[in-house]
Amino acid sequence: MKYKYIYVSSRTKEKVFKKQFSHHEILFSYSNMKKNKNRWGILLLNNNKIIGNSSIMCEEEEGIKYALLVWVFIGEQFRNKKLCYELVKRTIIKNESKKKNNLIKVVIAGGEPILK
Repeated sequence: MKYKYIYVSSRTKEKVFKKQFSHHEILFSYSNMKKNKNRWGILLLNNNKIIGNSSIMCEEEEGIKYALLVWVFIGEQFRNKKLCYELVKRTIIKNESKKKNNLIKVVIAGGEPILK
């Protein structure tokens, strides 16, 4: 299967249609990324259907800028295919290329840490 990754922020102009979203959680996360200047993320597509996404929130604490990895979601039928790993990896690489904040905090996702 061929997967495609799309960078999304409040400033990007990608052509995404509501019928492409496979889960309402992804649509909600996407709308948050488009509304807030301090959020961005990556959409994961398979056959022109959005099956997952990650979301980063940029924050500053005591003069130090952080990138908070607040959301990673993969549709159930696509889990256990190492897509979460690839999505997080591409998100971290994108954050490094932006050169705004080098520190990443991982927020507890669904009650369990997603990275160790």
